Amino acid sequence: AQKLHQLLITSRNKATIDFSNASDSVLTKVVQALFPYGVTELLIKTRSTYVDIDGELVEPYKLSSMGNGFTFEVMSALLYSIAHVLDSSARVFGDDVIIANKHALTFIAVTKIIGFQPNMKKTFINSPFRESCGAFFHDDVGFLTSFEFTRMKTEVDVITFCNKLYIILHNENTKFLSLSLRQELSILHGELCSLIPASQKGYAPEGS
Repeated sequence: AQKLHQLLITSRNKATIDFSNASDSVLTKVVQALFPYGVTELLIKTRSTYVDIDGELVEPYKLSSMGNGFTFEVMSALLYSIAHVLDSSARVFGDDVIIANKHALTFIAVTKIIGFQPNMKKTFINSPFRESCGAFFHDDVGFLTSFEFTRMKTEVDVITFCNKLYIILHNENTKFLSLSLRQELSILHGELCSLIPASQKGYAPEGS
């Protein structure tokens, strides 16, 4: 499913839609209203009815948390059902949605009604750039290798940072990097590698 998403974003007539806190946005009352009774009954029986917060039992509005056995699947089924009504070629993987540009705004409006909040910073409609399931594509460039870099606080952070730099420096899709930037990143990679104990070094990462 992820590979299919990564291929579909090459299409100019597709929009990619992302949501904020999506797994926390699947509300129990929405599932009860929209899912078949038999399915809903099983989901309700196997969810955590209460959460203990500092000794106080609180009943959550959401169906379940991420990490629960069916959170991802229920979210996928819910969003796919809505998207498919609008566009039979729509695809959903978790909260990653690919839908025809002409139906994207309607889809977003409907999902807002049931409690979802679209992340417009990661949503691309009628755009030359599209992103889904960790893949990035621009009509003028093709597939892009892109990572988020954050401040390093632990040894694991340093290793992760190093691996990201290595992949960028050795990926054919980053050939558009300027020579000066490539040199700076290469120097940074070497300096970071010198900080990592030999016991934590292994084979070069093959991909993201």
